[in-house]
Amino acid sequence: MEETLDQVDNPVVPRKPRFDLVKQGMRHLESVHWNLSVPLLYEHAVRCHEGKLGAGGTFVANTGFHTGRSPKDKYIVDEPGTHSTVDWGSVNQPITPAQFNSLHQRMLAYLQGRELFVQDLYAGADPEYRLPVRVVTPSAWHSLFSRNMFIRPRSRFCMRPSSARFLSSTASAPRPSFSSISPSVWF
Repeated sequence: MEETLDQVDNPVVPRKPRFDLVKQGMRHLESVHWNLSVPLLYEHAVRCHEGKLGAGGTFVANTGFHTGRSPKDKYIVDEPGTHSTVDWGSVNQPITPAQFNSLHQRMLAYLQGRELFVQDLYAGADPEYRLPVRVVTPSAWHSLFSRNMFIRPRSRFCMRPSSARFLSSTASAPRPSFSSISPSVWF
């Protein structure tokens, strides 16, 4: 059985979260790995040929053609809550709720039958202002990357997964490739 570690890498008892992915529309999944430690994510990433170990133990992933951010591929749903608060332009491009829903359904269909990696994390260091975020990806190395980009809860009891205000789902394949950051319409 896989071991899950807390913020200071102490073992915790593996458990299925009370708020699982079915409530977020993800069904018929192969297997789901929750909040895995860095060593386990390395093992899964190497097993799945997502990259290899480099000098000094670093993980090296070949991202192919896309090697960085794509600012012109950023879309935000133009709805009453964002319409007057977003600086619309070539970087913040609007899409309709119907376009987002269509893309979201395609992503959910793509994830069916796949192995997924989930990280429940925080954005922001100040406890008063930080936002809980759930990252879901079929790639172990993306899950590993998210552990470096966001803040891990100090223990499994510090964050209630149902309190996540944003869900980031990344479905990467040669084509199609989806990345969706959704306000918590499901929470």
